[in-house]
Amino acid sequence: MIIPMKKAVLVALKEDKDALLVSLQRSGEMMLVPPPEDLVAETDAQREEALLQRAEKSLQLLKKMTDKKDKTRAEHSGMDAETMLSAVESAADEIQTRQAEIQSLREKVAFWMPWAEMEEVLNSLEGTSDALFKTGTIDLRRSEEFRMLVEGLGGEFRTYGKTEHGLAVLVVLFRGDEAVFAEEAKSLGFIDATLPNETGTPAAVIAALRARIADQENRITVLKDELQIRARQREELGRLADETASEALR
Repeated sequence: MIIPMKKAVLVALKEDKDALLVSLQRSGEMMLVPPPEDLVAETDAQREEALLQRAEKSLQLLKKMTDKKDKTRAEHSGMDAETMLSAVESAADEIQTRQAEIQSLREKVAFWMPWAEMEEVLNSLEGTSDALFKTGTIDLRRSEEFRMLVEGLGGEFRTYGKTEHGLAVLVVLFRGDEAVFAEEAKSLGFIDATLPNETGTPAAVIAALRARIADQENRITVLKDELQIRARQREELGRLADETASEALR
C-alpha cells in the first residue's frame, strides 16, 4: 500500500537537533532526507574559514598601509574580528570606488581641456534662427584652407587647443550655408564634434570637475588615515584571526 506523503522542511535550533531527531525517530511518521544544498545552513566551521580568509586578505592590505616610520601604537580597538574586518573592507572598497571615479573625472577634464579658452557658454551653441554654431576638429595642416572656406562663406572661425584628431575649432555660419559648408569641410577632413550641452563655459566645467576630483581625493585621504590606524592594530587583528583558525580546527 502506497501512503500519500507531503514534503516538509524542518527548522530548529542547533542545540535541539539531537532531541528532535530522537523524537522523530520514535514517532515513525517522518522519513528524513538531506535538504537541498541551497537550504543547508552555513556551518560554524565554514563561517570561521570564510572569516579567516577575509582576515588574511585584510592583513595583507594593512601591511602595505603600515608606515614603518610611525612607531605609534594604537589603543585596543575593542572590536571583534567581524567588526574590524568590515571596517577594513568597507574602507578599502570605498577607496577603490573613489579612485575609479577620479579616473573617470580626469578623462572628462582631458576631453574639455582643448576647449578651455572658449568664452561661449556651451548651452548657447544651439544658435539662432539665422546663425549656426559648429564645433569640431581640423588637421592643423589644413587649418588655413579651412579658415578660407569659412570666411568665404561669410562666417567666423576660432581655434583652440589640440585634440587627438587635430585642432579644436568653433565655426559660426549663416544657416543657409550649412549644406555647402558640410560638403566642403568634409573634403578638408573636418570632424564634427558636438559638445555636451552644459550650463557654463568649458573653463567652468573643468573647474567643477577638478573640484569633484579634490573632494574624492580628500575623502580617500580620510579613508587611508583610518586604514593607517587599523594598520597599527594589525597585531590585534592577527590575534583574532589566529583564534578564529584555532576554533575552526576544533
